[in-house]
Order: sequence, then structure tokens, then C-alpha cells
Amino acid sequence: MRQTPGVSGETPDGISIVLPAAYDIVWSFAPLLLLFLVAVTVINIAYTHWLTTQEKLLWAALAVFVPVLGALAWWLFLAGATARRRRPGA
Repeated sequence: MRQTPGVSGETPDGISIVLPAAYDIVWSFAPLLLLFLVAVTVINIAYTHWLTTQEKLLWAALAVFVPVLGALAWWLFLAGATARRRRPGA
């Protein structure tokens, strides 16, 4: 009896298309990592004393609605602002 291709988890060429367990594990933790990144960024924004409330809300909205780019932009902005604040005469 002949099986339909794909039902057994193999292509007609006999190549297995079953994904390894590590693939599932990595992609299961990716959303958790993203959630952690956004949470840490928003908390850091909230505790920044030298921004106005409107600026904090804008940065937090950016971090929440554009998670990776918003968080990256915040951490780069924070690093630059911290360096400027530490320099005497700046």
C-alpha cells in the first residue's frame, strides 16, 4: 500500500521534514525574551528622572508598539545621554 507524500513526515524524495526539538524550544522562548526586553525598557524609562512625563510616555509607547526597534533606540539614546551627562562642560 502506497502512502500519500507528506503524511509520513517525509517528502517524495525521502527527506524528513520533521523539525528538531531545539527549534521549538528556541522559538518558544523568543516571545518571552521580547516581553522581558520591553518590560525592562519601560521600567527603565519610568525611573528616568531627567525626562518629562510626555517624553516618558512617548518613549514607552515606542518601546511597546515597536518592541525591538523601540527598545534598541532607547538603550542607544540612554547610553548617549548618560555619556553627555558625565562629561564635564557638556
